[in-house]
Amino acid sequence: MSKKNWQEYYWQENFLGRNEVVPIEVGREVRVLSEEEFLRIAYAVTGVAFALHKEYGSLFAEKLYKVEMAAECRKLGLPPVEFELPIVVSRHDFRKDYFADLLVGGGALIELKALAALTEEHRAQTLHYLFLTGLNRAKLINLGGASVQHEFVSTTLTPAQRRCLNVQAGRWHATGEASLRFHELLRELLGDWGGFLQLPLYYDAVLHFFGGPDRVIQDIPVLRDGHPVTTQRVHLLDPTTAFKLTALGSGLDTLEQHLHRFLRHTQLDAIHWVNLHHHDVTFTTLIRTQ
Repeated sequence: MSKKNWQEYYWQENFLGRNEVVPIEVGREVRVLSEEEFLRIAYAVTGVAFALHKEYGSLFAEKLYKVEMAAECRKLGLPPVEFELPIVVSRHDFRKDYFADLLVGGGALIELKALAALTEEHRAQTLHYLFLTGLNRAKLINLGGASVQHEFVSTTLTPAQRRCLNVQAGRWHATGEASLRFHELLRELLGDWGGFLQLPLYYDAVLHFFGGPDRVIQDIPVLRDGHPVTTQRVHLLDPTTAFKLTALGSGLDTLEQHLHRFLRHTQLDAIHWVNLHHHDVTFTTLIRTQ
């Protein structure tokens, strides 16, 4: 069996095959809607958004639009409307709470914004909620502009597919007990939650299990010719070992060059870098050279 195939086999045997409940809890039962049913609900909700924008304009906070949207959807006799749907992601004593704006008909996720314009960050957040709930379609609506901005956000990935990951660790090696814990923790988190989720969730979990932000995020000296120039805030596993999480599909070689330059201008011994890009997860250890 090749090294790559062995890694895939190991991943499936140790994580996909466990008889554990995946620790992502949604505040109510959800169901994947047919395209026809979703479009019917999305059309009605978008009509409500235009009516609200005409009534209130664009200058109110998101909370008003969310409350009014939920109320108007109920008046229209749409299927059950859940306001601020709770989603909890957990592992042991770590817990992260999210609240999706609206769930209509048990399966139509609606995200509302009141901003100048929608950005990729808002689309990524909506996808994040789809991945966590196991749904495949959402409507993203912005009421903060001169006119209503609305977009569909969708995915074909199932929860099982998000956990089918190609893990590459050929360039990773332990630099101490903390690095071993970090490596194991990331593999466990990915096994429990899957990939494709937003990076802050994984960062928050690592911070939690390594003692919290005050302990992990530290100022370290930046050196030139051996003399301190300033300080830089860094995520540390131990006093001489940093870690970095990314979700890059390109530019990896360039970032690696910059990470090596960073190391040369600090007193760190190593950086453990994990890139989480779709199905590909790469663990890399970078060592400072003199």
